[in-house]
Amino acid sequence: MTPPLAENKRAMNEIAKAFPSSKTIAVVADVSNEDAVRNDVAETMKAFNRIDGLCNTVIADEPIERDRLISR
Repeated sequence: MTPPLAENKRAMNEIAKAFPSSKTIAVVADVSNEDAVRNDVAETMKAFNRIDGLCNTVIADEPIERDRLISR
């Protein structure tokens, strides 16, 4: 896991700890890596048996042009 993703996972775990009465997990994936996404979906399904919603946040080391982002 790259440093920005690892830092995000740490932050998400801290948020999850703020809601001890809720079952939460922090799942962070590089969506350009299909295996990472499949592993995170499997981790989520193992914990909850379903996915009700997803939150997508993009982190880039360099600016991404709109057309380049859409074409992926």
